[in-house]
Amino acid sequence: MRKWLVIATIFLFWQKLGLFFVKHLRFFVVPDKKQFC
Repeated sequence: MRKWLVIATIFLFWQKLGLFFVKHLRFFVVPDKKQFC
């Protein structure tokens, strides 16, 4: 039972971290591409 709880917590943590990076990388990456182009 505890193993599944830990796995679920880690999975949700990485999912939130991934969504955070996707949201914020758009703001950082898009202006950089415009400057290089």
